[in-house]
Amino acid sequence: MTVFHALPRCPAPMVFAVFIIPTNFVFIREHYLPWMIPPRFILIIILVTSILILALPRAPYIAVAPMRLWAPVLGLGALMLLSLAYTPALEEGFGRTVEFWTSTILAYFAAVLIFAEPGSLRYFLGTLVGMASVLGLFLLMIEPFSEAYEFTTPLGSNYLAIQHLAGMAILTVLYHFLLRARRVASRLLWLGVLTLLLWLMVYVGGKGPVASLLLTLLVISATAIRINARRGSLVFHKRIVGHTLSAALIGGLVLTLVVARTGFSPLLLRFGFLLTWGHYSQVERVENAKVAMELFRQHPLLGAGIGAFSEYAVEVPGVEERFRYPHNILLEALAELGSFGFCMLSTILLSAFARTRNLMQTHRASLFPRVALSLLVFTFLNSLTSQNLSNPALFGFVGMAHAVRKPLPGSRNAQAWGRDSGQRR
Repeated sequence: MTVFHALPRCPAPMVFAVFIIPTNFVFIREHYLPWMIPPRFILIIILVTSILILALPRAPYIAVAPMRLWAPVLGLGALMLLSLAYTPALEEGFGRTVEFWTSTILAYFAAVLIFAEPGSLRYFLGTLVGMASVLGLFLLMIEPFSEAYEFTTPLGSNYLAIQHLAGMAILTVLYHFLLRARRVASRLLWLGVLTLLLWLMVYVGGKGPVASLLLTLLVISATAIRINARRGSLVFHKRIVGHTLSAALIGGLVLTLVVARTGFSPLLLRFGFLLTWGHYSQVERVENAKVAMELFRQHPLLGAGIGAFSEYAVEVPGVEERFRYPHNILLEALAELGSFGFCMLSTILLSAFARTRNLMQTHRASLFPRVALSLLVFTFLNSLTSQNLSNPALFGFVGMAHAVRKPLPGSRNAQAWGRDSGQRR
């Protein structure tokens, strides 16, 4: 492999890891950049440039996303453009449409190109863990047991963005780096990193990402269990199930430590609000879900138009801002893009889940399929509670699932995936 081929492969997945974090980098924009240059625009330019350098010399060998997915992905964007003609919230809809075309679709096709060779995955996963670990150490040094729980970080003060990054990093450590670690020292090192990341996840306090992480761990554990019909017994991957139980145990201990030191946990508090009948956090989500379904009932085919939900969202006493979207991409697709949009989105997601599941069957020795599935499941579950259709992370992981179609020239051998593993049964 020439230097020209090797150099671009490194920055592209690293930039992609930063690109999919759900934040506008307000802190960086306010302190280090002119107001007219948003950080995400800079990331788009760098990412596109890296992809062009990576893809052009390898064009005959790049695995392209299956043609059956081009229609729903680009069709979803086209439907957004069409809906601008009838949406009652043109400004909101236009902003979301531009974001979808410039960030979400870019993330999908970028992942298809970047992860066309398994080697790129290591740069990407390493960057996720590195960013989350640095962020965890940063917060650990600024009075970690205060009761204010107000953070100013390079990612801004959006605790959901911090937890989203931490969740992806936790899954990466569990299902990639820990499984590859064979020496005791390496395992202890990664367990220390895992503890730091779990502390970050629990301490920041958002309930949605924590619930998504727990459900993802259950899903991945379920994929590690199969039934031996001949013997009539269960066979399971001991290390995967063991790592999952270890993560749950460490997370519980960390949460107990935080509560013991402060007598307070925003995570438990927010879960308590959600379970309290009549609390605004519960009422707001339930009532807005009803609004979304009513919009779908009134506009079943093409929906009410992208951004339309913001005009009908309920006003809850004591809450300054109304929802701009339902905080659930399935409801958003139904309400704003109708049956056509929902079918396109469902096709995109189901094809990705089916693809990763198939890869787990055909590439049992590889870590890639299980890591890809865990990231996809976690991001999808997050999108059911806090994200919208302009979702680079979710569509990026859909692209990742379809990235590798055949071994590329320059790989060490045709079984590059199969050798990229340290797991045992």
